[in-house]
Amino acid sequence: MSRKRLTMEDLKEASATVQKRNPGLFGAVEPQKTEKALPEEKTKKKMNKTEMRCLEILKRHFPKSIIIPQPTRFFNLLGGGTYTPDFLVIAKKANPYFSCAVIEVKGGYKGPGCEHGMERYKRAAAQYHCDGLRFRMATWDSKMQSWQIDNWEDVI
Repeated sequence: MSRKRLTMEDLKEASATVQKRNPGLFGAVEPQKTEKALPEEKTKKKMNKTEMRCLEILKRHFPKSIIIPQPTRFFNLLGGGTYTPDFLVIAKKANPYFSCAVIEVKGGYKGPGCEHGMERYKRAAAQYHCDGLRFRMATWDSKMQSWQIDNWEDVI
């Protein structure tokens, strides 16, 4: 016994229950699942006091540059994992010093998690550092009330 294939004409005679359970077949659009925010936006942390202080300094010293705070999961690391820098500074015009700089900010905190962040910074710098992309470590000294900016090689 052969089965008859359904056609669009057959759907016109479908019961109300079939139409209700299959709205896509009858011209109704099914509601799409939407999330309130992208995963990147959900995990994005707020800046701490030291990072806010560094942002103000960066804005003063690089007024004609684009400063992106915490670009989420910006660097995929060899061996797994990602690295999110504190700031990405992009020069709008040709600059003899850099075209793009990755800034990692450190303050006085040396507690749990500090080594993990430093390890990811070093891995990203070793993998991606080049003439156009410079990695810098900005360390705030609260006793001296000053910043120390180091090349990533000097931090190792």
